[in-house]
Amino acid sequence: MSVALPKPIRVYVTGAGGRTGRLIFNKLKSRPEQFAPRGLVRRQEQRQELGEKDVYVGDISQPDTLREGMKDCDKLVIVTSAVPKMKQKPAEGQRPEMYFEEGGMPETVGLQTWHSIDCLHCLLCCDKL
Repeated sequence: MSVALPKPIRVYVTGAGGRTGRLIFNKLKSRPEQFAPRGLVRRQEQRQELGEKDVYVGDISQPDTLREGMKDCDKLVIVTSAVPKMKQKPAEGQRPEMYFEEGGMPETVGLQTWHSIDCLHCLLCCDKL
């Protein structure tokens, strides 16, 4: 008599190409008996760096790019954030002047996060997107 092992939890990690997202994605990937991670990255180069298998190129601000990676996932880990950039190196003793790239303001990134949650909810509960 064989015992069925529990199926690995399918986890979709947004921001898998970033510092924190990459750590989370790789940690989940290192435990295949427990997790079957999928990653969302912004650029093809990031997809190649992560090994391409189960890594999708998309943008959380564009729900259509989330569909394939989110399909059949059990959990969603959102690791996207607004990251300020420095305009120029400040003079000695001065504070740097910062800015956000277009579409990267904290409130915009927060709204995009809600798009991700809505998309996953539709796939899990409504079977549509």
